[in-house]
Amino acid sequence: MKQIYHFLYASSASGHITPKMLDSILEVSIKKNGQSNVSGLLLYRVGQFIHLLEGQKEDVLSVYKRVQKDNRHSDIKILTEFHTGSRLFGNWNMGYVRDEEAAFDIVKKLKNVLETPISKSDNVKRDVIAFLSNINSKDIK
Repeated sequence: MKQIYHFLYASSASGHITPKMLDSILEVSIKKNGQSNVSGLLLYRVGQFIHLLEGQKEDVLSVYKRVQKDNRHSDIKILTEFHTGSRLFGNWNMGYVRDEEAAFDIVKKLKNVLETPISKSDNVKRDVIAFLSNINSKDIK
C-alpha cells in the first residue's frame, strides 16, 4: 500500500483577495486537484493562506509548483511534510473553511502546534496529524 504524502505550507496574499477571487481560486483548485488526485484543505484569513495538500508525493509537489508560480502568493513557507497510511481530507479535492472565526481559530491552534519546542520532528508530525484530524467537518465546505 502506498503511503499518502502530506505537505503543509503557508503564504501571504500578494494583494487584496476578494470573496469572488477566493471562489475562483477554489473552483480552479477543485478541478485541477481532482485531475491530479490531490486532496486537501485551504484556510484563508486576512491575507494569509495555510494549505494542506495530500496525495502521491509527485502529484502533490506538482500542485505546489503551480502555487509557487502563482503571483497571488508571496512569502511561501513550508511548514511540514509527512507520510501516513490514509488521507486526512479525502472527501474534498479542496476543502475550505469559510467561517472566518473558525479559520482564525484553526490557524492559531495550528501555529501553536508547529511552534511548540520539541526535540523530535516525528512529534511535530504526530501533533499536526492529530490536530488536522480533529478539525470539525462542519466548518469545511
